[in-house]
Amino acid sequence: MEKDNRGMGDNIQYNKTLLESLSDGVHLLAKIITKTNTVADALTKSLHGKNVIERADALRHATKINQLVVNEVAPFKKVMDAILEGNDVHRAPIKTYKLDIVQTNFGQFIVDQESKQKTNIEEATQTANKELEDADEII
Repeated sequence: MEKDNRGMGDNIQYNKTLLESLSDGVHLLAKIITKTNTVADALTKSLHGKNVIERADALRHATKINQLVVNEVAPFKKVMDAILEGNDVHRAPIKTYKLDIVQTNFGQFIVDQESKQKTNIEEATQTANKELEDADEII
């Protein structure tokens, strides 16, 4: 009898492939793009609405949609912050968030590759912070 082929991690389904993991990541990214574009539209309306009520309503809508995005990525943020700080993602309190993200192969990939992803996360954070500083200078 052959040994069962193991996936990328203990929680991964064996029939999933790396391409499916990337597909999970694309799915998450597409959802975030859609939501952030909705926030951008609502913020624009909150600035250029025809009256105070329309502007306030648009700002409330932007806040709600933004909170949806923050909530959706919160488990990823907790795990990535733990990776950056060198904490064990397999122990409490981070394990709860780890279990939330490993429901997708994309999340499992992040956890399985945590030592390799640390540099990637650091570089992305630095790039994002630089872009935010540049945006502040433009405004």
